[in-house]
Amino acid sequence: MRRLRGRLSDEVGKIVPERPAEFVRALLLGDRSGLPLSDTVAFRRLGIGHLLALSGLHLSVLLGFVLAFFRRLCPYRAVTAPVACLLVAAYAMLTGGSVSILRAALMSGTALLSWLWGARRDPLTALAVAGAVLMIFSPGCAYDCAFWLSFSATLAILVLSPWLTHRKTNGIRRLLTEKILFPVLLTSCASLFTLLPTALFFGRISTVSIPANLLIAPMVELCLILSLFLPLLGAIPAFGSFVGFVVGKWASLTLD
Repeated sequence: MRRLRGRLSDEVGKIVPERPAEFVRALLLGDRSGLPLSDTVAFRRLGIGHLLALSGLHLSVLLGFVLAFFRRLCPYRAVTAPVACLLVAAYAMLTGGSVSILRAALMSGTALLSWLWGARRDPLTALAVAGAVLMIFSPGCAYDCAFWLSFSATLAILVLSPWLTHRKTNGIRRLLTEKILFPVLLTSCASLFTLLPTALFFGRISTVSIPANLLIAPMVELCLILSLFLPLLGAIPAFGSFVGFVVGKWASLTLD
């Protein structure tokens, strides 16, 4: 896995310019070793440091593409679910197995197994399973800031999401609710749930974390989606260079 991670990192460096490449490596592979300290500190002070950590956002994007592809290729869940589980586990290992990515991987695996067995999927149960597994096999993670930030933010989203999705609206009101109100409320709630662990571990909280998340999170998500295609398109010189240029420009815009 280290060798594959190194090859992918080199491939990113060939396609994307230097400074944006470090940002893309952090997003795609969890490798923040080359990311300037000033960028890391800036993200943390804005209250958006979690966007640099591999988490549910990364796996949801990856799983979305995987499931869409395999459902067309093979519509049987008995095949699709195990393959998706293996890919999730492989990605978690490839990216170094941080607490946040392991939490997301365990939750994804629980959801996929529930789908395979035809059982009702309960995200809160999946979160509890992920927490129990991590605490059993790595009790030291209880002292890790990433553990508390990841679980606090996820809990906030899982608690609030059902209440939001069950509110029935139509027309323009529905569009405004889904595209503006939901993201604002979810981001605000997640930020509030992470205030206590942030204050305890870092001794400070960001007063602009909510607007910063609303502005930067979509940009990071789009950059991540584009970055997922880089290893595949690197073998196509013209197309790979074009995508690398777009990713580099978008990553530079996000950092600036």
